[in-house]
Amino acid sequence: MKRRTVLVPTLAAVVASVVTTLTITSIAPASGARSTIAGQSIPLVFKIQFHTFVDPTEYTVAPGDVSKEHYFCPEGWHAVSGGYILGGSNGLSDATVTADYPGTSTTDWWVSIANPKLAASDITYKLDQECMEVDLRPINVSG
Repeated sequence: MKRRTVLVPTLAAVVASVVTTLTITSIAPASGARSTIAGQSIPLVFKIQFHTFVDPTEYTVAPGDVSKEHYFCPEGWHAVSGGYILGGSNGLSDATVTADYPGTSTTDWWVSIANPKLAASDITYKLDQECMEVDLRPINVSG
């Protein structure tokens, strides 16, 4: 069983900052005035890419226990969604996800899974998350 939670506010914030950057570059000065950004280097979005990263660690939750783990995007990437992959038929029927949310660093995702005391065996799970990278390249503005 696989579940994914999408973090729309983070994605919206990154896109909004990119749009603001692009809008600034398109502002034209009043007639006859010289551009105040002429000769300066400003960032322009060159590429936005997404990739799903799966934590190679398999976590185990014994009957009656709760496991809370997190997984980080690689450096330069930002978490936009995350989730978990439950293993085994026992996990599909017994597991309770008690938390599934982004971390405060914008690069990590947390998941907490509980295995009831009456469960027949351990539950295993892996974490995964969708990460976004924005490649900004400087361009020179001519006046």
